[in-house]
Amino acid sequence: MLKTYLVNMDWNPQRLAFMKEQLDRIGIEFERFPGIVGASFKGKELRKVFSPVRSLIALRKRMTAGQLGDTLSHLAIYHKMIDGNVPAALIFEDDGILAPFFMTEVEEVERTLDPKRPQVFLFDGYGTDIDENTPPGIRPAKNAWCTECYICTLAAAKLLVAKNEPVIVVCDSWKRFRRWFGLELYHVVPLAVTQADKRFGSDIPMEEKVGSWFVRQVLWIIDFFLILLTGR
Repeated sequence: MLKTYLVNMDWNPQRLAFMKEQLDRIGIEFERFPGIVGASFKGKELRKVFSPVRSLIALRKRMTAGQLGDTLSHLAIYHKMIDGNVPAALIFEDDGILAPFFMTEVEEVERTLDPKRPQVFLFDGYGTDIDENTPPGIRPAKNAWCTECYICTLAAAKLLVAKNEPVIVVCDSWKRFRRWFGLELYHVVPLAVTQADKRFGSDIPMEEKVGSWFVRQVLWIIDFFLILLTGR
């Protein structure tokens, strides 16, 4: 069975219990990773882990403290994979509902993945066009905004660390990592994980995009040249 990590904030024991009950039921042992609080970083410490100007350019919006903490949590898990030479890991956030066929799809991915290739397999599908008409199977993905549940290979963990430390974009900027840096991104269809009800949803308001459409296009061009110059 894959090494499994669960991101859970210390102040959310109800979410931990919610996920533990589901994972115990299907026989998955997991390592809890205490979520990182983005707002706890100030001054020099913040500048060590976050590139605010590059982030504003790349995202065309301001990253929230919650998004920074979430991204740092996932990056810390990638470091654990690298330090432990973990070939691939199943990574959960603590607000997902698992479908009855979840383990069948995990086993299918395990038979398919290659730890030497930078692969990410998404089991949830926020920001995708997947619907009931999408044929089942492991399918190449173009984009998604979701980290409720995914499998990440060791090669992918190394790539994501190299391209997002200090943090530039949110951890689920999968399209960016696929388009510019060679991440192999897949959806596992039908989607086996959905976000839990609003009790477990984010309490962070949606951030506003920066400037006009024209300003955002200029920022996109600047980001493109920065990627060429810096490699990230």
